[in-house]
Amino acid sequence: MKKILLIILLAVQIFALISMASALTIKNVETSEVSPGNNFRIEIEIENNLDKDAKNIEASLNLEDLPFAPKTISEEYKEEIAEDDEELFKFDLIADGSAEAGIYKIPVKVKYEVDGESKEKDFTISIVVNAEPDFILSSNSMILKNQKNEIEIIITNKGLAGAKFLEIEINEAGYSILSQNKVYIGDLDSDDFDSASFEIFTKDSGAISIPVILKYMDSNNKEYSELLFLQLKSYSREEAVKLGLIKKDNTIIYFGGVFALIVIWLVYKKIKKRKRA
Repeated sequence: MKKILLIILLAVQIFALISMASALTIKNVETSEVSPGNNFRIEIEIENNLDKDAKNIEASLNLEDLPFAPKTISEEYKEEIAEDDEELFKFDLIADGSAEAGIYKIPVKVKYEVDGESKEKDFTISIVVNAEPDFILSSNSMILKNQKNEIEIIITNKGLAGAKFLEIEINEAGYSILSQNKVYIGDLDSDDFDSASFEIFTKDSGAISIPVILKYMDSNNKEYSELLFLQLKSYSREEAVKLGLIKKDNTIIYFGGVFALIVIWLVYKKIKKRKRA
């Protein structure tokens, strides 16, 4: 009895495997690069592994809750796929401008007829949206020549994708770096900002172009290295005072005033002493 049950179970499994192999299947999926706000095309090659022709084939995409929309329709129809043949189903879509970078799974439903009997199969395909961070550098720091200066570099990400493991590095270019030249930021999301501080010294006044290297990974763990330039200006102390960027140092004037008052008081005291004599 047990042997008979085992034979029956084995036969059922073999039949199930044959049924799975003998059906319409997705042989290949190709797509153009998908970027937020842009049009793209998905091409799905469907193969007929049946021992009969398939009729009235309809392939449709379920785009619900996904950042994609069809330019025309989200389904395509073919009259027939012959036995051991394949057909290409094309879908023209547009990605939302706010679509975040990452991998998206799109359900695909394929309906067809074999010998007048309606059948359907569900598949899932994956689409990768590529978006890159867009960095802008700024700084409110002022540089005075012939003294140590701390500069704060503000990094703003205006792109649609975040950056991971962000590191900022500066190199010497007409100035000396007195601090470490690398600062680790970490993750910087879209529409966010962070900052890094460095200490530099320069003997010159005038325009200073600071080369800034940004190293990071995108959401797909692809590594990037980007070179940007931050434009600052170095001033002499006299120029900075004249332009009102810093206040004039009145220490000497104050000291001189106090000294003068002391001298006057001593002279006054001495004269008063003489008059008494």
